[in-house]
Amino acid sequence: MMRRTFSAKELEKATDNYHESRIIRKDEDATFYKGVLPMPDDKTVVAVKKYETNKTYAVNEAAVASQTNHINVVRFLGACVVEEEKESALVFEYIPNGTLFEHIHKEEALGSFEGSSSSPTALLSLELRLKIASETAGALAYLHSLTPPIIHLRLSTKHILLDYHNTAKLSAIGQSQADPNSSQYMEPHYPRDRLAEKSDVYSFGVVLAELLTSQKPASPNNRGEEPPLATCLLSSMKEDRLNQILDGEIIVNEATSKTAKKVADLAKRCLRSKREERPSMEQVTVELEGLRKFMAEHGSGQPSFSIRPNSN
Repeated sequence: MMRRTFSAKELEKATDNYHESRIIRKDEDATFYKGVLPMPDDKTVVAVKKYETNKTYAVNEAAVASQTNHINVVRFLGACVVEEEKESALVFEYIPNGTLFEHIHKEEALGSFEGSSSSPTALLSLELRLKIASETAGALAYLHSLTPPIIHLRLSTKHILLDYHNTAKLSAIGQSQADPNSSQYMEPHYPRDRLAEKSDVYSFGVVLAELLTSQKPASPNNRGEEPPLATCLLSSMKEDRLNQILDGEIIVNEATSKTAKKVADLAKRCLRSKREERPSMEQVTVELEGLRKFMAEHGSGQPSFSIRPNSN
């Protein structure tokens, strides 16, 4: 069920008439604005997702997002869908610390990071990356456990948000109506008639590769001059040169070395060409939690896992 129906005037007031200074980020079909809405107890900071043209996308996303309730999924608060107008908007909880993509690649967001515990220039330790990966995997496992299962199909580090405590919040739930083949995180030759959970597993494998290497999944011009990141990771493992593709400062002691190799092996299994051979997201979550415990017991050493300047 819909959380709440907002009026167009409420959202215009909350966002200063969708002023450009309130823009947080832009998606394929919509723009996100930071807004403040009066609630029963206090004023609440929210993210207002304004669809410019396709109202059907907004209705579909709201229908799916309203079914979710998980600590690592961005909370859906309600919507404003005006029948006589093309424009529509969805309202979500505001996640203040940017996207995982921005943190990995040190890219500034349109919105500010004021009050956050880190910024796109801060270093992400291996332990923190494992935490974020595990929380994201848990969110996907939750979506897949619902009846009927919710298949994300848009998973990327741009859709993994971080809060003040760097807790992962999965967003873009219900956006599967967009063309999945346009994403560099999707499996090659994606079969449109098989919206299986294992498609998300493949995308998660690309996310793991991005976390390990700090490289973008494709070249900026998106013309295919460079091999996809998944291909680079798999070939480096096959040719026993994994260390050449890993982030330059990931190996600081034996514990981080072993952990990085185990995460790479997990990514490899997620990236298997045959869907039936890929693990479930529940299995992935359990394995990542085990790696987090290993890191906690053996320590990460100094300096911490950091991000080198990206050449892409």
